[in-house]
Amino acid sequence: MNNIKSIHHVAIEVSDLSRSIEFYQSLGFLIEQSIDFKGEEAIFLELEHFRLELYEVENSRKKSNYDKQMHIAFEVESWNELLKWIDVIKLEIIEGPFKLENGWRTIFVKGYDGEILEFMEEL
Repeated sequence: MNNIKSIHHVAIEVSDLSRSIEFYQSLGFLIEQSIDFKGEEAIFLELEHFRLELYEVENSRKKSNYDKQMHIAFEVESWNELLKWIDVIKLEIIEGPFKLENGWRTIFVKGYDGEILEFMEEL
């Protein structure tokens, strides 16, 4: 499937959203937008051509530095081609598909090694 337009964003689960926003702003990131996703706030920050999503999870995993939930999101050109491709290669859908308040369509799948991948289309 050659349907990928770009890497849309990388997402990081954080334990304190305000603190994390301040930290990334100190690195030069600017707030692009805030969206409500299933009742939780997600903040998108931008630096140059890189987009970072931060979302707060109460009692965020603290076992080790490597237990944070993260995903990489790819922007696609054709939603219908994407859904066919997911079915053909038998990726496990773990959430979605969803249509967000800002018009984006999104779906989360599990990669072959358990990694979380998001595919989305901006309308």
